[in-house]
Parts: sequence; C-alpha cells; structure tokens
Amino acid sequence: MIIDQQYKRRIRIEGKPDEMHGYKLTIHDIETGKQIMNVMGVAIYLSPGEMNVADLTYVRTNAKGRLEHDPDHSFEPIIETVRVDNPEIAISAYEREKEDQE
Repeated sequence: MIIDQQYKRRIRIEGKPDEMHGYKLTIHDIETGKQIMNVMGVAIYLSPGEMNVADLTYVRTNAKGRLEHDPDHSFEPIIETVRVDNPEIAISAYEREKEDQE
C-alpha cells in the first residue's frame, strides 16, 4: 500500500518484542491491515487531554508506484508529510537484566 497527501485513516505501528529498532518497525493501515511501504519516518505527538497525532513522512510516488523526483534539486526524491489523527499505539517497555557489579 502506498499513501499520499489524501491519506487520513488510522495507522498501526508494529514491531516484534525483541526487535524494536526503527528498521524493524512496520506501519499498517488499520482498516485494511496492509503494510504502508513508502513511509520514511513517523513523528508521534502525545498530549494528555488532547487528540494524539502522527506525522507520516513519506516518499511521493507516481501512478506506477515509482518514486517521483524533483528536477530542481539534483533529482532528489520528493518527500512530503501527512498528519494522521489517533494512531493506534502500543508501547511496550522491556526491563534489561543488569550485569552483576561485584
């Protein structure tokens, strides 16, 4: 699944319990369950008493699913951001075993 500026549905951010590094996380559309492939980053804003939001930074693609490039900037990929309200967030905290200090 590829998103664009019109995307407004909720997302799910997933990772395996022992592999919560950024390159191991995946972003999914909640309604379809499909993985969103063109997301480069997610900034999550949590504010008590207010709506949570996530800013998705993604690479713009054409109708064929190919990256769009900016000819004015050395043909760099075109990067855009879209805001999604109420992302589904499951945060897990893991306790690491401390080495014995003798």
